Amino acid sequence: EIVPSNLPALIYAAKVAKKPFTLGKGPDVFDLRVSRDSAASERIRVSALASDSRMVNIKNYPKFTTGKQHIKEVKLYLDVHPDNDDGSISNVWIMNPTDRKKYNNVEEDIDIMLSTSEIPPGKHTFFVQAEDSNGYLGPVSR
Repeated sequence: EIVPSNLPALIYAAKVAKKPFTLGKGPDVFDLRVSRDSAASERIRVSALASDSRMVNIKNYPKFTTGKQHIKEVKLYLDVHPDNDDGSISNVWIMNPTDRKKYNNVEEDIDIMLSTSEIPPGKHTFFVQAEDSNGYLGPVSR
């Protein structure tokens, strides 16, 4: 009973442990999923929800102000943690809002279609990190 009710908090604490005072201000990524494209078997779809408001409103603190920014960008990394990105990594993609419009909300459904030819055979890990309109990066999800 103790583990199930505390596991989400422990996972979040691990995600922000490196930079707890800045990563907590950025948007969170939820429901990261990878699936095959039903129309073309040589493509995969990576989807998620980026939110700068869902984890902010703590009970009795409704005016906490870091959760009001729009999502600015969400990056998908293949086999490289965003903290190790020195700008020369080629396996980084910008995810798009699913409505195919510009990022303009505090919460965005996002996705990207990738060709399997872009991904070498084998086991891989996707990392996703969102940024808000104030420039705050959120915790990394995988």
